[in-house]
Amino acid sequence: MNEPSKRTGTDMVEDLSALVFDTDEFPSSAKAKEILAERGIETAELKSWASEKLKGVLARQKMAMARERRLSLESRLDALTQSIAGSASALRESVLSRIRVLGESDPEAAQVYCRKFEEVPDEDLAALDAELAILDQMEDESDDGNQV
Repeated sequence: MNEPSKRTGTDMVEDLSALVFDTDEFPSSAKAKEILAERGIETAELKSWASEKLKGVLARQKMAMARERRLSLESRLDALTQSIAGSASALRESVLSRIRVLGESDPEAAQVYCRKFEEVPDEDLAALDAELAILDQMEDESDDGNQV
């Protein structure tokens, strides 16, 4: 199995330089241009090609980062949606339970509460649950002889 190389990009460029310029030391850019010109090698095309390749690599990196960000946001949105759905489901159960309890003493009022429950959107379930809890508390107080 191949082990990952611990060589850096700079090490690789120096090796390439040593191979191209047949020297152990890294030449200055002016010296490198001079050596290449002596050998009849035009660097403008190579420079253009390298620039285009670099732009392509950078564009792919940006796309990969954008994709990762999108996937992360979608994951967080899915988790939030599931949380809200779970909360709405639990609130619906709580409201239905309260309506059943209140309906034992007053079936006509329970019908009113049921109609209200059927019409209320999920975002208003918490308010309806709180109102039914207050009604339940008011009923308990009237059963104790306290007038509201």
